[in-house]
Amino acid sequence: MLRSLSRLLDPVDRDSEFLFGLIMALTFTCALSAATAGDSDIRTVMYGALACNVAWGVVDAVMYLLSSLAERGRSLLSLRRLRSRTASTACGH
Repeated sequence: MLRSLSRLLDPVDRDSEFLFGLIMALTFTCALSAATAGDSDIRTVMYGALACNVAWGVVDAVMYLLSSLAERGRSLLSLRRLRSRTASTACGH
């Protein structure tokens, strides 16, 4: 149970993901409305909006993975420090 709770996003990450999703949806919606306004480059606008959203998703995924790895590294470092302290106190140092 505790392991599954630690996988959830904290409130700041959750709110920012909601905001970024809203921005992506608005980008696509605005591009669609611009494309249906009679512009001859409909495909260009739609491809641009789609590429922007895909790029945003890739960058977001990479940033999430990097922050997860950094958090695991900090946790591992803290565990190693704790083990070395308990080992040194058990030896009488």
